[in-house]
Amino acid sequence: MAALKVNPDNSLTIPFPLLAILLTFCLAVAAWGGSIRNDVADNKREVAELKQWKAEHEKRAAEQLAQVLAANAKTEAAAADYYARQTAQNAAIQETLTNVRITLAAKR
Repeated sequence: MAALKVNPDNSLTIPFPLLAILLTFCLAVAAWGGSIRNDVADNKREVAELKQWKAEHEKRAAEQLAQVLAANAKTEAAAADYYARQTAQNAAIQETLTNVRITLAAKR
């Protein structure tokens, strides 16, 4: 029954179970193709969303980097000013100590 029969008029007769199997297979391949097509469309949408997310976060990261660099420059300027004042104060203390030593040495 599963074999193909050649009729006397040279036409091909396909048994119904084989026809049902072929039709089911074709429908399965079509459904699989549709599923792949939907997956591709979903992936394209997700990639577009990820690119948008990346652009937004790169912009935000650049803004935050600028803020951090500005704060860092401000801190460095304050530290440099502090160290300059400390150096001047230390120089004044050293000069005072040198004068005291000279004075004490002169009295001996």
